[in-house]
Amino acid sequence: MASHTPDNTRAKILAEAERLFRHYGYTKTTIGDISEACSMSPANIYRFFPSKSALTEAICCRVIGNIEEQLLAVVRTSVPASERLRQLIVTIYQNTLENLLDHRKVHEMVVIAMEEQWLTLRTFLDHVTAMFAEIIRDGIEVGEFGPCDIQRTAKCTHASVVTLCHPALVAVKLDEEDRATPDEMATFIINSLKQGGATR
Repeated sequence: MASHTPDNTRAKILAEAERLFRHYGYTKTTIGDISEACSMSPANIYRFFPSKSALTEAICCRVIGNIEEQLLAVVRTSVPASERLRQLIVTIYQNTLENLLDHRKVHEMVVIAMEEQWLTLRTFLDHVTAMFAEIIRDGIEVGEFGPCDIQRTAKCTHASVVTLCHPALVAVKLDEEDRATPDEMATFIINSLKQGGATR
């Protein structure tokens, strides 16, 4: 039956695991809990995911994939490069708040992913840097930004907004009344780009 195909079984495991992680948290949820929720044996879970870490990485990949789609939608709009850059920075921050901090259990999962240096997360960060590079390149082509080493400038831009996108740092900064806002950071970066960004 179609409901018992490997793809559907895998999707069921992911859905139940994500539900449990969101409700109980990553560390408190065991493979036994997940297998019970799926009405299958732990051995069957391990047929699809060799470890809890592998299962969690797959869930993290799905969460990050949804965020990446939102960011790409901003990058591909037809507004000027400076406005796209501003919206990208603001959207990154909003996603961190809404998806990672408001859902504390997801935050826990992503922080663990950062600690374990999962390929999924590293790839996502590279993609975000590439998004900054695309916007910067577009801005240079129309004279909106000054000439610069695009790749180095994109890396510097991404690094400069780390306090807006790293869940742990965002959480710490929330208590600071005079913290730099996403819009202020965007303005600072845009003004720098107009003068020319990083050069080797």
